[in-house]
Amino acid sequence: MSKKKTKAQIQEEPKQKKWSFPTVSRCPRCGTTETICRRTDNKLGRQYRICKRAVCRKTYTVFGEKV
Repeated sequence: MSKKKTKAQIQEEPKQKKWSFPTVSRCPRCGTTETICRRTDNKLGRQYRICKRAVCRKTYTVFGEKV
C-alpha cells in the first residue's frame, strides 16, 4: 500500500537548498585524493570528509557552491 501525497501536502514540505560539492577533494595533510564523505550539512552547505590513508585519517570540511 503506497500513500499518495495530495497537492496541499507537497506544497507544505520545505524546499531544501541545493549545493554542489567537488567530486575530487585533496586531503590538506597528505595531499591524496582518496577521501570519503562522512556527512553533508545541507543547511550550511558543508561536507565533512575523511582521508582514507591509514597513516593520515585527517577529517576536514569542504564548502559547497549554491546551485
